[in-house]
Amino acid sequence: MLPRPGPGFVLPALGKLSGAAGISAKNLSFVFDPSLLLAGFGAIIGFRTGLSLLLGDIFSWGLLRPWGLFQGFIVPSADEPDPATMLVTEEWPGPAVATWKVVAETLHNGLGAIPVSALLAVAIGGGAGIAGAWLQHRHAPRLLPNIPAFGLTMVIPASISITMFFGSLVGKALERYQPSLAQRFLIAAASGLIAGESLTGVVRASIGIVG
Repeated sequence: MLPRPGPGFVLPALGKLSGAAGISAKNLSFVFDPSLLLAGFGAIIGFRTGLSLLLGDIFSWGLLRPWGLFQGFIVPSADEPDPATMLVTEEWPGPAVATWKVVAETLHNGLGAIPVSALLAVAIGGGAGIAGAWLQHRHAPRLLPNIPAFGLTMVIPASISITMFFGSLVGKALERYQPSLAQRFLIAAASGLIAGESLTGVVRASIGIVG
């Protein structure tokens, strides 16, 4: 597996308050995932959507998640295996775990398990999404980000969106400086990257099963 480089900064104050020694960029999934599949998807979805993913990463993983850790919204629970060493790590990033833990608890206990503050956040996010969609269809402002892509970044690791953004950036550069080449080969090459890595994953899994 290829290495996943990420920025080296840490948030020691937030880490101390959330029960961890320090929260690095990798803990918040701010890493570059060297996945050709994700880069191929980025080239296909286009630069505007890729940029929206990056902006969503900065907002959700760079601002909201650290703020949630600072406020104590993300707290290891006693029934998690060795939470002091496993939660908020690169292998088990706390924000992502907390997101899907809440989803599981909601499905198990019903809507009554959702805090009032979370319902308020749902209302605000839904209102922003409706307003953004209306603006896109009525006025099509060039500077408005892709709202679904922006929201998607709140429930997927930042590493996925970062790699897709770089893929869209490469595609945009080809379209601008080599338009003929991009028109003939960009989609086909990106599709090949997606298919190639997918097939490689199937082969590796099969080899692992066979032993």
